[in-house]
Amino acid sequence: MKKIPMLIPKYIKEFKCTGTACEDTCCGCWKITIDERTYKKYKKIPDYEMRKKVEKYVGRNRVGGDKHEVAKIRLQNSYCPFLNSDKLCELQLKLGESYLSNTCAMYPRLHTRVNGVMEQGLTLSCIEAARVVLLNQDVMEFDQEEREFTDRDIYLQEFKTRPEYLSWKDYFWDMRIVMISILQNRSYTIEERLLILGLLCKELDQLAKEQKVDDIPYSLNRFKQKVDANLYKNILDDIPSIVEMQLKLGKELIDIRYEMGINDDKYNRYISEIIVGLNLTVDTSLEKSSDIYRESYENYYRPFMNEHGYIFENYLVNYFFLELLPVNKESVFESYVGLILHYIIIKLHLIGVASIHKELEVENVIDLIHVLCGTYEHNPHYFNRILRLLKENGYIDLAHMAILIKN
Repeated sequence: MKKIPMLIPKYIKEFKCTGTACEDTCCGCWKITIDERTYKKYKKIPDYEMRKKVEKYVGRNRVGGDKHEVAKIRLQNSYCPFLNSDKLCELQLKLGESYLSNTCAMYPRLHTRVNGVMEQGLTLSCIEAARVVLLNQDVMEFDQEEREFTDRDIYLQEFKTRPEYLSWKDYFWDMRIVMISILQNRSYTIEERLLILGLLCKELDQLAKEQKVDDIPYSLNRFKQKVDANLYKNILDDIPSIVEMQLKLGKELIDIRYEMGINDDKYNRYISEIIVGLNLTVDTSLEKSSDIYRESYENYYRPFMNEHGYIFENYLVNYFFLELLPVNKESVFESYVGLILHYIIIKLHLIGVASIHKELEVENVIDLIHVLCGTYEHNPHYFNRILRLLKENGYIDLAHMAILIKN
């Protein structure tokens, strides 16, 4: 097993799978893909009974896909058919770890590669990973060190900058460093940081459109100086409070869940609590639900975040790092909108849940974020449908993002 230079958040060193002690399972409610090498091994399994079971529950992908997902496991009642009553994998127990697919062997680790350097982080759809990442009260730090890497550790994205700096994307590292520093600047509230980030993204977007990419380093440096001088403090004060936008989004989330047939029990439970907590029924006016929303925000959500704002900070920085923001989309601002959409969906769920329980507790917040991450990451069409909804309503601009952030 070779070692290569790898950029990692320091939390990686603290993570360890809890196995059968875990209250959750990573073996259900989402697609489990099989890579080409593992699929070929399955064809030659020496154990007859296990080979017949594999033939029954592992199906070839006939359309699309690549060597990393030539097949998938057919879930039974939303769970992997190879998961036994002790929450252990029959394939690994009977045949050995080498018979795990790349997907199962890597999870919850995710890899990307930037300019030839591998990066590794943890997806929060794993509850133990969510605890390790989100509960750290210190600013998230990163190290580059030699770490073990095998050909099973596939990377999901790769990005290369060009030394000629021909595109705004070639300033990836300059933008990444400044933007993460904004997200971690605790002189500002989380909401202020997100709006400040939006102002920067809009400015960079304009430079890219005007083909003035050479001005990007100057713009980043000037902007960071203003942020560090606290010139953007109280930036949200003049933003109007319009919670109806969030509530409309909440109702649409409910409709999309039914439309797409999402059958994750935990996620459906949280959606049900939002419906009850915010009274998002057909017969209830948005005005009445707005009053409930504001009360829950003021009495439960805001006090909790004043004390535990590091949870959202860690979530945002981890998402930013794993998804290679801001070069993961066609424009800087489009990348920013994706980040904000994740934020406001989690915030909406937390306020709805707080309304019904009359409190927010750390462990419940971690669990909710973990469940939502599993829903988004393993049902990409769900997130894309929500994004399309925002576009259809004309919300994809900084003014509407500011309102969604504030409320």
